[in-house]
Amino acid sequence: MILTSTEGIPRIYYSESFHRHTALVMELLGPSLETLFNKCNRQFTAKTTTMIAIQLVSSMPCLCFSSPHIQ
Repeated sequence: MILTSTEGIPRIYYSESFHRHTALVMELLGPSLETLFNKCNRQFTAKTTTMIAIQLVSSMPCLCFSSPHIQ
């Protein structure tokens, strides 16, 4: 799978559906954006917001290339 060696994409260890429930076990890459946002008194600087946007946009080609469901 292409995403396994992509920086910033967590490794999936387990995924299973059972009746109406789904379980997903994946690698934790660090604190969540919500945690970081709270540590910053719920206000990111323009620089932080720009850095997050750049990282999201740079990961899009990898995600779109590897999944036929993302358009």
